[in-house]
Amino acid sequence: MAYLKGFFVVAFGMLLALPAMADTEEPEISDKTDQSGNYLILGLGLGYAPEYIGGDEYEFIPQPSVNAKYENFFLNTRGFGITYSGLGYNLVDDNGFKAGPIFNLDLGRDEDQSSDLRGLGDIGTTLLGGAFVEYEPGNWRFTAAALYALAGDVEGFGINVSAGYDFELSRQLIVTPFVGSTWVSKKYSETYFGIDDAQSARSGLPQYNADSGFNNFSAGFSTRYFLDKHWAILGIASFNKLSGSAADSPLTKLRGSDTFGFGSISILYRF
Repeated sequence: MAYLKGFFVVAFGMLLALPAMADTEEPEISDKTDQSGNYLILGLGLGYAPEYIGGDEYEFIPQPSVNAKYENFFLNTRGFGITYSGLGYNLVDDNGFKAGPIFNLDLGRDEDQSSDLRGLGDIGTTLLGGAFVEYEPGNWRFTAAALYALAGDVEGFGINVSAGYDFELSRQLIVTPFVGSTWVSKKYSETYFGIDDAQSARSGLPQYNADSGFNNFSAGFSTRYFLDKHWAILGIASFNKLSGSAADSPLTKLRGSDTFGFGSISILYRF
């Protein structure tokens, strides 16, 4: 669904763009050790994304977000699907390196989201579970998350990697270029891009067997502007390229596009 794609890309941007705001009278954006404390950041914004992964029709979507940490537990809604997001636990947290278990949701896709999807059926919400690693040397941030479908309509697993760098242009402004990619198993790929006999008959698309591989590459940047110690504005823009079975699927080639953009703007508040 469009929400999945929107959040999927935002996962990279928000992950790299939301270190906790320093609790000072002025925004101490260079103090990243503040994340060791407990915090709650809520956001609300608007995004512009394709109606579904591989679609060429766009729509505006709401972008609510929660980013919270309590002791070693964290919760965020920065992205759904195979990404470093959701409910997790920092089993290891030492000198810029973090690792531990994580759980997330794949929100699936409804065929009534777009006329292009008619006949392909709905994909229900799926619980994902796995592990993550994060390494943050200086202004760099590198992440990886491996997640497996535990319960729901989606099967298989995937691995997401991303990297970004914070350019601190002033005490109030940070610009973060980022790149990322996702590898998925054959079963996971089949769920979204495979077309079986029944789906082919209903949709008019030719049958297609999807395979495992890297199915998405993303590049973009986020911009944060800190208004004060509580409020900040976040803007994200990214370019995305589907690859492998995701790009070769008849759903993408005949009805959609293997390249697309995403943009959003949000207001954030730290309690």
